[in-house]
Amino acid sequence: MNWRKGFFRAWVVFTVLWVMAVSAGAYVYGGWKTYHDASRELAKVNKFESASKAEKAEMRIKDPWIGVTYRAIFDCGSETLTQCVISSRKRMWAGLKISGAIAVAVPAALLALGATLAWVFKGFRQSKDNARS
Repeated sequence: MNWRKGFFRAWVVFTVLWVMAVSAGAYVYGGWKTYHDASRELAKVNKFESASKAEKAEMRIKDPWIGVTYRAIFDCGSETLTQCVISSRKRMWAGLKISGAIAVAVPAALLALGATLAWVFKGFRQSKDNARS
């Protein structure tokens, strides 16, 4: 039985699953999903912000959530929705950097730990020369 190959293959499987999990978490909780959902509507929102009062009233009849939903999604405060989407993009990229570091650091640390333990246990093996004596 080859323990080294087996543990390395287990590490590869763990790494793939780990990166997939971190990517899914970054998409859902890191702002990617929110950004994509809102960026599809940005043209409509920009049109809403520059519209007259009569046009805004007409747009609210067609889409009652316009102007409210995106401020709630992004927690904009007093920013315009365009500024809010831009600041959301900056937060999204910052979250991506953190997610990328986590996705790489954990498997690398696990590989280093495994290599270190393999080296330590290899030192306890009896060499072939000592076994013959």
